[in-house]
Amino acid sequence: MNVNSEKTYSCNKSKTYKIRNENFYPIQSRSVALDRFQELVQRDLCALEAKNDCKKTRNNLTKKEAEALQDLKNNEDVVVRKADKGGAVVIMDKEVYKNEILKMLNEHNTYLRLDYDPLLPYQKLLHNILEKGLTLGIFSEKEVEYIYVEHAVTPIFHALPKTHKNCFPPPLRPIVAGIGSYSEKLSEWADSLLQPLISMIPGFLQDTGTVLQNLYNFVCHPEYTWVTADITSLYTSIPHESVNISLKWFLETYSDYTIELQDYLCMVIDFLMRHNYFMFNRKFYLQLSGVSMGAKYSPSIANIYMAWWESNFLFSEKNQYKEQFKWYGRFIDDMLWVWQGEEENILKCIQYLNDCTSSIKLTFSRDSYRINFLDLCLEGKDGEVNTYTY
Repeated sequence: MNVNSEKTYSCNKSKTYKIRNENFYPIQSRSVALDRFQELVQRDLCALEAKNDCKKTRNNLTKKEAEALQDLKNNEDVVVRKADKGGAVVIMDKEVYKNEILKMLNEHNTYLRLDYDPLLPYQKLLHNILEKGLTLGIFSEKEVEYIYVEHAVTPIFHALPKTHKNCFPPPLRPIVAGIGSYSEKLSEWADSLLQPLISMIPGFLQDTGTVLQNLYNFVCHPEYTWVTADITSLYTSIPHESVNISLKWFLETYSDYTIELQDYLCMVIDFLMRHNYFMFNRKFYLQLSGVSMGAKYSPSIANIYMAWWESNFLFSEKNQYKEQFKWYGRFIDDMLWVWQGEEENILKCIQYLNDCTSSIKLTFSRDSYRINFLDLCLEGKDGEVNTYTY
């Protein structure tokens, strides 16, 4: 739009569209042809609106469907949630949903019930951390002002049903909704330093496209076996001390940040992990282990911990089966590998990996011909990897 010259366009007497003077318009792109194109588009939009005004708006729902939707909206005995995978809509009995969440929150090694709102003392600690960053020259005064959230929103705990597990009630993936929380901006800052380094991790898969790209030239021999492995409750099971160790290793290995910045970043992550509180059913809780699934920095920390685990256990000399991995990739807590060798050794390898640490427990599936991973179906045929949408 030509926003440097203020104009008024009127489609009818009741509606007026005003183009205000703004600074973001790319002045170098201005031309007579572009201005003319803008006028024609706006004329056509006005004509389309006038045409639509003459038509009666139609609802795409039938009367019964609209009534059913309204009844569902007013039903206080159910909760409506998005499925953890696949985009489905899940309707659950409210009491079943609540009881399943309380089962999670009653895991005393993972969560602690609080009898007070910890916001004010946590904000004070945040202020001290930001002041230290200001003193060290890591933050400017404007950045400190941006990161510190004075009027914070209480994080809310909810969960997404894992309908793909095919059991009832479905297991739930815990989520802490922290938009507007006291730590949201600090989490955002920490991830801005960590996230650009994650792609350096060997075997890191960013998305489905990365899987396709990495397997494009892979020669799949008939004796190979597909294996997928899933880590049980990765986000909530990582001990805080293990995160600190893996983060320090990761920054020393992959970053060129100063020692001062590395130490400060480690301190920030430790603060965020140990002060992750939330509310559920009008009660306050503190997470004692792992990271908050929902915080900006959490996927990066999960990837960093897994990179450390892979370096120390999966691909180390301790693993006598490492040479049987012909291809390996990981999307956060979902692993895919191609195995060459006796299939009974896959189970032995899984048992070895499960015994390495108390925080990583793998469940797996295998197939010599075809396997599902993320939203793909992978198939080895005639030396090539064929892919289909799963």
